[in-house]
Amino acid sequence: MFFMLFLTLDMAFLFLALGQQFAGQTIGGTFVTVGGSFGIAAAAFAWYNMFAGIVDDSNFFFRLPVIRKFSPCVSHRCRC
Repeated sequence: MFFMLFLTLDMAFLFLALGQQFAGQTIGGTFVTVGGSFGIAAAAFAWYNMFAGIVDDSNFFFRLPVIRKFSPCVSHRCRC
């Protein structure tokens, strides 16, 4: 999920920059719309990452599913 946050954020910046570059043409509005959509998706991923980082067994009733593919604890099967 953390990777998806920065992927969508980069895509939002890319499409918003393209929308600014082609502002006088019809495609410029489309680029800005797509960039805004990627920005909203990036905000949703950011909220999920923030909430998943805060929630644990000591302060909440459940844990959110988080993909820990690149975590060092995956190979040792410990709870991080």
